[in-house]
Amino acid sequence: MNEEKFLNEIDKRIKKRFEYVLSKRDKKKMEEFGRQLNELGTKIFEVGTAIQKIICAYHCFEGKGLYEKKNNMKKQTHYLAIYPEYFEAIASGRKRFEVRRKSRGFQVGDILILKENDGTDTGREIKAEVVYILEDPKFCKEDFVILSIRILSIKLMSQK
Repeated sequence: MNEEKFLNEIDKRIKKRFEYVLSKRDKKKMEEFGRQLNELGTKIFEVGTAIQKIICAYHCFEGKGLYEKKNNMKKQTHYLAIYPEYFEAIASGRKRFEVRRKSRGFQVGDILILKENDGTDTGREIKAEVVYILEDPKFCKEDFVILSIRILSIKLMSQK
């Protein structure tokens, strides 16, 4: 059973039970139904939380890609040139990652200043924070990393 059918089935059962309880106008049954709904909501929340913990554990221990920033390390700002088509993709929100050589020592929390360059500096920039680093050889070429980024600001016009 797929997720949508499962949720629809739960919804039908809850509505049917609610209509029954409402038709009887029995205060005890209504209170019991409210308690059952509350318990169901709590269980669904607990399952969702458990799934999030499993995913996090996978990324932290099995994925070999997450770098935790050490408290004593300072954020670095990296100034990087970027082709116009990739600049547009990031600025529009379609692209939320950047592939770069790992020789720069990128770390989670670092700031990227992506300067659009079509042979000359266009003056357009994207300021982004590195939120995840993937360096798994199954997915990255040797000496490259995939940086997941969060846009902080976009400068679309040169301010000369």
